[in-house]
Amino acid sequence: GKILMDRNEFQRVLINLILNSKQATPNGGTIDLRAMRWRANQDTRTHSVAIEIRDHGCGMSDDTKRRLFEPFFTTRPDGTGLGMPIVQRIVQRAGGDIEVESQEGVGTTLRIILPLVAH
Repeated sequence: GKILMDRNEFQRVLINLILNSKQATPNGGTIDLRAMRWRANQDTRTHSVAIEIRDHGCGMSDDTKRRLFEPFFTTRPDGTGLGMPIVQRIVQRAGGDIEVESQEGVGTTLRIILPLVAH
């Protein structure tokens, strides 16, 4: 199968998420990127792909996680607060979803889940 998303928008999503991870690891560290087949619900025949970006950076507070997709919310002095809302809109327009797991001082995993369609 393949995903139904504009190539430029897909690139924009990945670049935004990787840059966020890079900024969360100012003292260096690793950023892991992996893609895998995904079936969140075993009762469904719908298959998806999950793309995970995991950093071992500063992590997020519960408040930041809650507000992450709010327009104009940012934790950076030079941030616009528009990157994550745009990422979410692009992913949802493609029929997908985005999940966030984060722990302060440990790191963050962002998971994009996109449906696969037949060729």
